[in-house]
Amino acid sequence: MYLHCFLPLLCLGLAITASGQDEDASASAPDAHASGLLGTQSRLFPPLPFRPHLPFRSRPKRPLPIPIPRPGFGGQSVDADMDDDEDGPHTSFVRCGPDFGACGEGQCCSAQGYCGQSPSYCQAPDCLIDYSTSCDAQKSPVGDDTSLISRPHIGDVPYGYTPVYSCTEPKTVALTYDDGPMGYTGDLLDLLDAYDAKATFFVTGINSNKGQIDDPSFPWLKMIQRMFRTGHQIASHTWSHQTLDQLTQAQRYDQMIKNEIAFRNVIGGIPTYMRPPYSSCDSDCAGDMDDMGYHIVYFDVDTDDYNNDTPEDIQQSKDIFDNALKLNKATGRPLLVIAHDVHEQTVYNLTAHMLKRIRTAKYRPVTLGECLGDSKMNWYRWEKPPVKDKAMNEETSISGSKPISPDGTCGTKYTCLGSVFGDCCSGYGYCGNSTLYCGSGCLASAGSCSLGDEQPSKNATFLRYRWQTPR
Repeated sequence: MYLHCFLPLLCLGLAITASGQDEDASASAPDAHASGLLGTQSRLFPPLPFRPHLPFRSRPKRPLPIPIPRPGFGGQSVDADMDDDEDGPHTSFVRCGPDFGACGEGQCCSAQGYCGQSPSYCQAPDCLIDYSTSCDAQKSPVGDDTSLISRPHIGDVPYGYTPVYSCTEPKTVALTYDDGPMGYTGDLLDLLDAYDAKATFFVTGINSNKGQIDDPSFPWLKMIQRMFRTGHQIASHTWSHQTLDQLTQAQRYDQMIKNEIAFRNVIGGIPTYMRPPYSSCDSDCAGDMDDMGYHIVYFDVDTDDYNNDTPEDIQQSKDIFDNALKLNKATGRPLLVIAHDVHEQTVYNLTAHMLKRIRTAKYRPVTLGECLGDSKMNWYRWEKPPVKDKAMNEETSISGSKPISPDGTCGTKYTCLGSVFGDCCSGYGYCGNSTLYCGSGCLASAGSCSLGDEQPSKNATFLRYRWQTPR
């Protein structure tokens, strides 16, 4: 009788707890175009090497130039009632969290404060990483530490402490999509191709039970390679969509470095643009992004699509976009739009609407970098630059047998040797440097098949390593 009465009360308590964890929308995006945030870069602190074995340096608490915009949707939070979970409804009733402590080895602490091992407990970003050992967020991609890659601040777009809220190139619209890739992203790419439109994808590495983006058993690897190959811009949205300004400095670096390793496994390089999950990055967080050589990007048009994912409600997101375009059309002022490719109505309804309106208004749908006037060479960092042929002014092969891959593809037409994407040609026909490319199935006729086999060349200049992070 006691057990019969206890379980309903527990479920009621869990429901109340879960209901109090909904995202709290902050202030709406301000008018950043007039604030002059894209002016001359101001370096408040000189870049310093990150040495985890030393005490973290502290920064004075400084307010960001303008308020942070309202957050976007990140993870797919589970309900407190986990009756359908393979572990059962809180199988052992072992509590965890700030008031109870950590779970045992191999266990995950759910957002509701219970220990378990199934995806409902371990998915990112909900799993409480400070009280778990097996959260998805705590998994790591295979590959060398990218923290040793040199990170100079190049170009005119500001880094770190001066976030980007708006575009600068007239008559452009930068459509940006957060949290993917997910199940709808492939169809979104088809739609963008149909309109000859380019977009920017702020990619998260392992959120919402989707698996790692560099795992070839999932569709995300080829999907991201398609984005890159067809001219879309790829940017970072962290490894597992944690709230960056609620993490320690070491945890923030972990979120960025893990995503970088996965990116390098997929496209051969790492992005220089990032958007903080939930649009939340305080001055300490901004300082870390500045040191890591990242542009922090927000937006000036929030479609609010994550709150409008029904055929009826998505009209509100359409109206938001239409009003923004109408307001700025006469002056040609550009728009920086946020949406999420993890939502059905965003992909199959809102995006087509926006593309039609952009075309009618005689605007151009472009990448973030293009709307900021930033050269494509600045969008990514590579471990070594491409080899240039002085006479042809084109990339050519070190061996001379095949031209160097200009787009990351390889095989009968291109070689990977000397490319910015990596020296190994995978069985799928893409260049890279990890075991995914240099191991089983590697095409020796189109590149190297050894992780340690560097091709010497008087033309190849390797970047100096700045950070000395222990392996």
